[in-house]
Amino acid sequence: MRDDRFKVTVDDSMRLITIRLRGSDTSAYYADKMMTAYEGIQDPWTYNRLLDYRTFSGIIEAEDVERLAAHWASVTEGHTYSAKIAVLTKDVLTPKRASGFGYLFPQDTIRIFDDLHTALDWLNSKPSR
Repeated sequence: MRDDRFKVTVDDSMRLITIRLRGSDTSAYYADKMMTAYEGIQDPWTYNRLLDYRTFSGIIEAEDVERLAAHWASVTEGHTYSAKIAVLTKDVLTPKRASGFGYLFPQDTIRIFDDLHTALDWLNSKPSR
């Protein structure tokens, strides 16, 4: 059965996982879908991630972000990595809300974008050191 509310694309050549959320289902629904998606990807911590919320009209609740972070910590346990997460959104409140959750993903660098091309440029850029 096709689910138009949630789509995952894995691009091995770009080492990029893209997750698109649509609609306004429950926060728990989207968190569960993300956790299931990560379980189906071999070594997901070796990929950067693009979370596309442009057609999402709901809210991901703090408890579900914490649940997702705990799941991610269990998936990545024992692995040292550095990855980027680009959150793509048109919602002006998302940057404020997202800034409070960065500590839950300590090995990831998270940035918010409103333009797909800018987000992809950042994801594909080499880290400056």
